[in-house]
Amino acid sequence: MSLRSFSLNTFIIAHFDGDTFRARHLPLFRGPGSFDGKLSDHTLQIRLAGIDTPETAKFGNPGQPFGDDAKKWLASTLEGKKLTLTLLHKDQYARAVCMVQYGRWPFRRDASEEILKVGLGQVYRQAGAVYGGKQEIYEGLEEKARKKKKGIWSQGKKMESSSDYKDRMRAS
Repeated sequence: MSLRSFSLNTFIIAHFDGDTFRARHLPLFRGPGSFDGKLSDHTLQIRLAGIDTPETAKFGNPGQPFGDDAKKWLASTLEGKKLTLTLLHKDQYARAVCMVQYGRWPFRRDASEEILKVGLGQVYRQAGAVYGGKQEIYEGLEEKARKKKKGIWSQGKKMESSSDYKDRMRAS
């Protein structure tokens, strides 16, 4: 489902892995306030656009190499920061697929670009992939990390994509 793009200022409440987190809206001129009840009633589940990170352990399955590293990167890089989300799509799990920016201009960063630079993610190439006009940039950053054998690329031929890993877990 494609949605009209808009930006929203938020901050992270919880993170699940290297490419998915929950965020709460920051209303203009007000703080985040406090909310009672279920987290899902007051937050948005966000998926970083254009990338996929290694899976963390869940549903009784072991995590992939670098899955916890990607999750830690997301937490240490984005937690406590005001984020600007640009909604691009709603995925099959009802997550908002967004371009996520952090930092103040002129030092603003794109979270998908940054995780690709450190080698903890790869370009998402499955059905429903959206890139916000940055597919070539993402592919270039992935290729640089691969050539430098950063993060997941240090595994050489043993590196298994997240989609292949999920297929293998479903088959077992």
